[in-house]
Order: sequence, then structure tokens, then C-alpha cells
Amino acid sequence: MEAVGRPDLVAQAMELTGRLGEVILLGSPRGAFETDVTPLLEGVHLWERGCVTLKGAHEWRYPVRAGGSGSKHSLERNALIALRLIAEGRLAVGPLCTQVLPPEQAQQAYEGLRDRPADYLGVLFAW
Repeated sequence: MEAVGRPDLVAQAMELTGRLGEVILLGSPRGAFETDVTPLLEGVHLWERGCVTLKGAHEWRYPVRAGGSGSKHSLERNALIALRLIAEGRLAVGPLCTQVLPPEQAQQAYEGLRDRPADYLGVLFAW
């Protein structure tokens, strides 16, 4: 568990954590930390490097399903509320879509999102 907000300790925690362990990030990063992120991510993705789970402190703050958890909120309830608001026209999502492109133009879409964010607010692929 990293709880003080030192980004360099995340890499150290990954090295010290056993196979199938978890590193939980409670601290908010304070300051820059330059490193090769590949070894850190190999610790997450590769069996021989540990398959360590890296979790943020607020991950799954709300339960997935409504009811039974003692919480009014859930991911399911929040999604249903958003969909209802969209259906009622009270939450306008149309203006968020600035392009509809075929999948063959994925590179153009990603370059536009990266390089021209004012023009590429939201891109949908027409599958």
C-alpha cells in the first residue's frame, strides 16, 4: 500500500509485492517521477513478473449493482439515471459527437483527438 503520495514508491511497491498480490494507491502523487514504465507494467501483465493488481484508492467506490449494499448509489443506478435523462432529452449528448467515421479512419480520429481537441470533441465509429 502506498499512502504518502510519493510516486517513486509505486515502482518499489510493485517490486516488493508477491505474485498475484495487490498494490493499492491511497496517496495522491506529489511531484514528478521519471522512470521507464515498462518494468512496472510488466509486473501487472506478465505472470513471470507477478501479475500484480494495481488499484486506485477510489476504485469501485460505488457497488456495481443497486440494492443490498446499504448504499443509495451504484454504477447500475447511475447508468440508468443517465440513460433516462438522455431519453427524456434533459441530457443532451448529441453535441458531444463531432465526427462519425468509418473504422478505417481510426488513425485520423485518434490524431484529431490528440492534435485538434477543439474540433474532435467526440468521435464515433460507424461499424
